Amino acid sequence: MTGFIAHIPPADVPAEVIDNEPFFPAIATTDLRAIGRFDGGTTPEQLRAAILAALTHVNDQLRDWAAQQQGAGHTTLADVPAPQIASQSVRLHAYRRAIAHAAMGQLEDTRRAQSTLPAGMGKDARVLESVGLRTADHWRDMRNAIADVMQRMRETVELI
Repeated sequence: MTGFIAHIPPADVPAEVIDNEPFFPAIATTDLRAIGRFDGGTTPEQLRAAILAALTHVNDQLRDWAAQQQGAGHTTLADVPAPQIASQSVRLHAYRRAIAHAAMGQLEDTRRAQSTLPAGMGKDARVLESVGLRTADHWRDMRNAIADVMQRMRETVELI
């Protein structure tokens, strides 16, 4: 085996901005494609479906907190007081990170189910384990980003 990994450059992928709930920002597919390093192997339809699932999940996790912020007079996430980095609220950065990791986790889950695994010598088990670890990392990073949006402590709980 040569160790060669195929990379499919994305063809002219149309840029799309996916509308969101009024409190949360819209998400550009081109931004997520760059953040997640999605190549041409991820179709625009797959990416859009993963983003929609991510928006649903992350927004559900933040719904009560967002209602509290709206009750305090903040109409959008950008209006919630927070330090600024690169001329944007750190809460906006964290929200986009949460969406990116949730979308990557969704796509990794679907890839794990594909029948493109190497056969023989236990490689399929090693590949599945690797994909499972990456998926767990994405979900953990999503939870951390959600905590960052709310500016709450990240929690690590370990059973002894």
